[in-house]
Amino acid sequence: MIQSLIVSFSVVAPLCLLVFLGMSLRKIQLIPASAWGSVNKLVFNLFLPALLFTNVIQSDLRSTFDPVLILFCFLGVMTVILVSMATVKKFCVDPKRQAVIVQGIFRSNFALFGIPVVAALYTDMSIMTLLIGTLVPIINIAAVLVLDHYRHRKTNLKDTLTTVFTNPLILATLSGLVVYLLRIPVPSFMVKTLTELSKVASPLALVTLGAMFEFSSLKSNAKAILSVVLCRLVLVPLPLIFIALSLGYREVALVSILALFASPTAVSSFSMTIAMDADHELAAQIIMASTLMAMVTIFIWLTLFAQLGVL
Repeated sequence: MIQSLIVSFSVVAPLCLLVFLGMSLRKIQLIPASAWGSVNKLVFNLFLPALLFTNVIQSDLRSTFDPVLILFCFLGVMTVILVSMATVKKFCVDPKRQAVIVQGIFRSNFALFGIPVVAALYTDMSIMTLLIGTLVPIINIAAVLVLDHYRHRKTNLKDTLTTVFTNPLILATLSGLVVYLLRIPVPSFMVKTLTELSKVASPLALVTLGAMFEFSSLKSNAKAILSVVLCRLVLVPLPLIFIALSLGYREVALVSILALFASPTAVSSFSMTIAMDADHELAAQIIMASTLMAMVTIFIWLTLFAQLGVL
């Protein structure tokens, strides 16, 4: 038991420290509060894409390709969306809040939060990269469709596809897949440069996440926030992790599944709620609360996995 706790702590503690470092930097105003949004854009548009691209071109995707795993994760995401849409209308009547609650439940911070967790335990990121490449586009499309549904407007397929395929994370992953599958040579100096950039991605993303936290007016939405966080971090992953274990998934595949279904709500969902006229204040509070609580729940999940001997 003690060894399991040590393993879990060694993974989660650095994530916590980086998030709290960001909070501290914001408090002492070493960097102006208005600048953190620009830092976040830099992470999203440069460092994380560099990380995903280098992971793809340096991975052994042919040997790790698992259509059953991809199908399981896809069906899991779709089930969560449909169940949450069917349930939320029983407890909330405001479409703008319904949209945010549904997105908060199904849309996880898969890449930003999941990559550091998997990387802390394993050197081979090919399964994680494979899931990001196949599921991130699907999840982004679903997010646009869900938010559009609650606006009661006809969805514009062209705008949806433009939003999805101009996403830097998707472009980086797809570009990496093209380079990998066609065996296009990449100059060593370029690979080295991208590798150096990729090392910045996870720590800076977590520091920025902490710096962008706002704790004001949490009480006014406490019930909705608590419900979404409970679903996002416990009720959603619980049956899906059990099924994954039953299917025989272990180690990096299992932790990648955990990253998909038990990570906090995606930070990028905030900007999308603004663009699509949903309750962006509630969205921001859900992101904050789920990220903080995920430090605890991920620790518990990893401790449980270590106890079961499946890490």
